[in-house]
Amino acid sequence: MDQIGLAQEKQREEIEKVKKAIESSEVEKIYFNGVSCSLGPGDVAITIFRNGQSIKVLNTSYTMAKSLSENLSKLIQVLEN
Repeated sequence: MDQIGLAQEKQREEIEKVKKAIESSEVEKIYFNGVSCSLGPGDVAITIFRNGQSIKVLNTSYTMAKSLSENLSKLIQVLEN
């Protein structure tokens, strides 16, 4: 399989993972309409809010935060085009 084929297969696998998570009753779904991010000594803290009240704090590595940023940027580009 060539590089393009591998990338397409990986994308299909990721889409399938997301579908399973959305459909699963075991995966908690959280709606939020606010976010704040801060840097810690070894990670990034992402606080999510609903109607001005904090509801969760997500801690992640710098690498994962960068990956999240890139994925969200790509998604927004698709939405806006």
